[in-house]
Amino acid sequence: MHQTFASFTSFLQSTTDQAKKLTYDGLEFVKKAQCIDIEEKCERLSGLFALPDSVVSNEENEAKTATSEGDLVKSVIPKELVANPPTDWEEAAEEWSRLTMFSLQCVSSCLISPSAILENEAVTERLCALLGVNSVKDLPIPPQAGFCWPSQELVRWVLSAKVVHEFRSSLVPRYISDEQYWVNISWRFQLYQMCCSALQLLDVMEAVATKPNVAGDVDADNTDTVSKNEDMNWQKLRHELTERYELAAWVEERCSAALAEVDLASANLHLLISLVQKGEVTDLGDSVLESCKYHKTKLSRLIGVAMAQPEKLLNSELCCEKGSLFARLVNMNKELGTVIESYTLLPKRDSSEMVRRATVDGDLAPCDANVLAQRQNSDDAVFEAALPWENDGEGEP
Repeated sequence: MHQTFASFTSFLQSTTDQAKKLTYDGLEFVKKAQCIDIEEKCERLSGLFALPDSVVSNEENEAKTATSEGDLVKSVIPKELVANPPTDWEEAAEEWSRLTMFSLQCVSSCLISPSAILENEAVTERLCALLGVNSVKDLPIPPQAGFCWPSQELVRWVLSAKVVHEFRSSLVPRYISDEQYWVNISWRFQLYQMCCSALQLLDVMEAVATKPNVAGDVDADNTDTVSKNEDMNWQKLRHELTERYELAAWVEERCSAALAEVDLASANLHLLISLVQKGEVTDLGDSVLESCKYHKTKLSRLIGVAMAQPEKLLNSELCCEKGSLFARLVNMNKELGTVIESYTLLPKRDSSEMVRRATVDGDLAPCDANVLAQRQNSDDAVFEAALPWENDGEGEP
């Protein structure tokens, strides 16, 4: 009996030990599997991982076959593709950000696949014309779903842009898969990077966001499922862009006028300062004084215009708070006022003051101011030259 109990106890002990070993081995296997899975995901996100042939899905097999034919490229979407304007961008970076943020919140731009766009001949012809390329072959090749992933920097950028992140979350995965979403975004921004101006970018954005009239296109049909009203109003967006262009032209015109006026006023100011330093009140000084008064009036008017429209001139050189050109206007206006006052305080000339004129023999003879005035008036008279033989013939019949 005792021997039987001992054998049973030994059996239980060995069974328990075996179970513990199996449990431990199982946990180790799970840990390793999880690590492998995490590593695979990270490497796939970086675009560097290739799954073994034994575990490649049918979709990826098709993608690999197409890649071997040169049609598809496995890639990572860099943040710079979305966040930064092209190197040939001719306008402010803010204009790029403003328009592309609209694109990232456009239902059609997010849902309509590149293939649906490229299969529409009218749209592709318009794209080629807008981007200045000869044929569809010159347009970017759309990436394959599952072979196109956002970089970690781009993911962080999207998460930091709350509006974009929330809009994307409303579409993925309810209306579109995460993989296809990035395919649509990546291809469109490759097109956007070929643009040089905001107007060109807007035209391209509208072209690739217009729902193609393709029967059976599931992605295009999804735009109706979400809501047509969620698509951006392109006419309104274009009107806003035109208004920004007009405002920029107006600001540039104001700045050019102010700069030219400051330069002209500065030249007259320096001349009047030199006359004040000499203590002379002359006809030239009086003329310069009038010019300085005129420039002061114009400067005051320009300052008034700038102060009356601070919203339009915000962040420009004529900004009342921190604009460098506005500060020059104010300083020049003050300097003109000071020098004008200094000149007017100089002693005036006596109207009966005698001036001297040179005689033929070199002696100086007195000449009063009235004679000088008569000489000035005579200078204004028209001079008519007479030839010698015309004078000789005077009085002859």
